[in-house]
Amino acid sequence: MCRVILLLLWAVMLPPAVVALGAETPLSSAPSPDMPSCFALIQVAPDGELTIIERLKGFGPSVERPLSSGAKIYGSLAPFVQESDMELVSVTADGKPVTPSMYVKEKDNSRHVRLIAQDKSLSVHEYTLKYKARDRILFLSNVDRLDWDIWGTSRHNSSPLRLSCAIALPKGAIVSKQWSRLGHTTMGHRPVTQWINKDGVAFFRGEEPMMDTEHFVVSVEWNKGVVTSDGSEETLSTVKSTLWGVFALLLLLCGGIWFKFGKNPRPKVSIPLFYPPLGPDGKTLSPAAVAYIREAAMLTSRGFSALLLNLATQKMVDMTGTGSRTDPYVLRTSSEIMKRTSIDSYGTENRNTGPKGDESSQHKRRIWEDLLKRGRGFDMAERRCLRKLFPTRPPQPLEVGRKNAWKVAEARSTSYEALASQYRDMWQINGNLVSLMFILCYGGALLAQGALWLNFGAEDIPAVLAAFSLTLGLTFLTHRSTQYAVSILVRWQEMGYLNLLLLGVYILLVPVMLVYDVILDESMSDFALYPFMHSWSALRPLLWLGLMGYLLWLTRSITEVFLVPLKILGFLLLFFVVGGTLFWANSFMGSGNLAFMGILLLPMVFMPLMKRPAPKAAQILAEIEGLALYLGTAEASRLNTFNPPDRTPEEFHRFMPYAVALGLEKAWGAQFATSLADLQFRGSSLQRLAEYEHRMQGR
Repeated sequence: MCRVILLLLWAVMLPPAVVALGAETPLSSAPSPDMPSCFALIQVAPDGELTIIERLKGFGPSVERPLSSGAKIYGSLAPFVQESDMELVSVTADGKPVTPSMYVKEKDNSRHVRLIAQDKSLSVHEYTLKYKARDRILFLSNVDRLDWDIWGTSRHNSSPLRLSCAIALPKGAIVSKQWSRLGHTTMGHRPVTQWINKDGVAFFRGEEPMMDTEHFVVSVEWNKGVVTSDGSEETLSTVKSTLWGVFALLLLLCGGIWFKFGKNPRPKVSIPLFYPPLGPDGKTLSPAAVAYIREAAMLTSRGFSALLLNLATQKMVDMTGTGSRTDPYVLRTSSEIMKRTSIDSYGTENRNTGPKGDESSQHKRRIWEDLLKRGRGFDMAERRCLRKLFPTRPPQPLEVGRKNAWKVAEARSTSYEALASQYRDMWQINGNLVSLMFILCYGGALLAQGALWLNFGAEDIPAVLAAFSLTLGLTFLTHRSTQYAVSILVRWQEMGYLNLLLLGVYILLVPVMLVYDVILDESMSDFALYPFMHSWSALRPLLWLGLMGYLLWLTRSITEVFLVPLKILGFLLLFFVVGGTLFWANSFMGSGNLAFMGILLLPMVFMPLMKRPAPKAAQILAEIEGLALYLGTAEASRLNTFNPPDRTPEEFHRFMPYAVALGLEKAWGAQFATSLADLQFRGSSLQRLAEYEHRMQGR
């Protein structure tokens, strides 16, 4: 009878013993007696309370352990609940109860406990600590999760340490994911064995000792409804939706302000202008300058085409071909140019009409240099465009196709930079509206952050203020580098939007490979998008090399393929710094941080759009609109009151580039449909350039 009772007692006591010691029973190799070890058993109750039992073996006569959540916990953040410190229930040293000593570190105000063994005769000691804790479970939308840092990174103990852990869940809980990491945060990870026994207890065991400054993090996820929710999931959803709602509201408000007051305001003109307007220097504005000023300091494809058309009007450039593969467009300097005489150093005209051999080449070179230097009839943008298109002396024909596409793109970018140096101050930032946007967005961000501080603590105030300062600095740098960024955009727009997209992929692949292929490894599988990114990790280097080769072939420019992307990546790094600071400050908000960062960056996005004409540009813009009224009015009777010039072929050719710059080439051509019918205009170089402009516009 006694044997039966003993067997029954043994059967009742066996399961708890297995649960408590299960992490040690199946160990293939027991910890070395001369190496300290720590085994942690974490029991999760249905109401969310945690019971933690730590068994420390092989330690010296004293040991210290943290009680503050910041030092104890690693990744498990209960949203909107300031994690409670762990409550110490009982402690023993060498199996005997001892009185713990509590103290607070002045450096970080963290609570610690110090245990001192009473038996000084033993060389090593064994300590058992029992804690209680709440608010450590992260209630996610689809699962519940518990992350635990077994020892932490701040132990500053040079001796190796063996670690193991077991997490026991309430009845009905089924572990859906088990994860662990031993080592540093991103690299140098050591192997960890993990398994789940038949009772559903999750076990973790480090196969190698943990060294100083490393940590051992374990994580389990299980089905919802087993552990009573603390309501943080609903609060988290409310805060995130509120932040995204505030972002959407501010976006609509800033968009409305831009649409109503800052959308490239143009003067209303009712009087036509029958001649090109004059610039601030008193000289006639070129078609490209007209397009640049009218488009709020931007050289579009239409403006660049107008520049080429103006060169053709002045007999500087001819175009042949139809734009097909067999008959591509060919730009060449007009044959009439080389018939002009140069001015020698004595100021007398050189009337030699037929120089031979090397003298002929030198003569043409002097003519070409003199034309570009003196800029007879065309402005600086057109001169720089000619230098870029025809760098040889004398100039050679240029085939407009894949072979020379980059040269044409550089010509457009160079033209933009020349126009910007002359006329950029014609448009100014609308300071009042931009200031209003900053007040609205930063005020909204401060109100949202203030609500978080009032409800969930203000430990992150320095980090959030740092994010505000970084964003302001980023906005200033963005404003200062606008011209450089636009020159890159203008250049690659000329290459086509597909090539612009490929350049963006080529640039973004660098940080992607750095993060997912160099820093992260298999143990960081919980990192955002890691499974997806890992599935094509072998393809990324090949894709990057392929894009690099294609862009080198396309541009024939090492600077464009290597230095420009480095500058862009350096600029984007500032965005990652701002975002990282916000995520560090409000790590519990998750995707809500994206909305918060978007609120801070909204003024920077709208700043380049919030332009207004400078006082000296108002009259010029009015004259440009007057010229547009003249070019776009098809009925001559409407203009007779203002005594317009005669509709002659010379008038048509003179204003055709301006019509293209203003998008009125069809209306302007319709006015001359009858008078120019006998000129066979469709075969002229001017028409080919117009067709080229239409093709660049995708029409």
